[in-house]
Amino acid sequence: MDYRKYMITKAKVIRDINHVRTETPVKFKNFGGFFLRLMMLSVEDQEFLVAGLKNAADRAKETDMINIITFSRPAIKLKESEQHFRFLIEHEFRCSLCSQISSREVNMCKGHFAEICEVCYDKAEDYRMDAANEAKYD
Repeated sequence: MDYRKYMITKAKVIRDINHVRTETPVKFKNFGGFFLRLMMLSVEDQEFLVAGLKNAADRAKETDMINIITFSRPAIKLKESEQHFRFLIEHEFRCSLCSQISSREVNMCKGHFAEICEVCYDKAEDYRMDAANEAKYD
């Protein structure tokens, strides 16, 4: 009998999530709730999500003030092959430009947390567009 399909999780998932929680500057708003939701996923999804989270947490700095809120699957139409490993992590962070605490969702496959809030990102885009338009007229 193959007991793997009855597994709730693997030791590696537990070790990695514990590493994120205790050995990185990343905090959890509600670790119990996050962990419970994580255990409801398939073992394969758990491994993928925790591996991305661990990778991003190892790159985080104390000054980033990362605080994990929750995770979700995006509500967009994807191909079946794309849906399987697609998760967004909602987290709070300190914007590296304005130093305000913001929250945002990022795809963990990128391997890092958000660094710039939406307001600063929009200002930078506006500035870039204005600079590009002025260069056309020069």
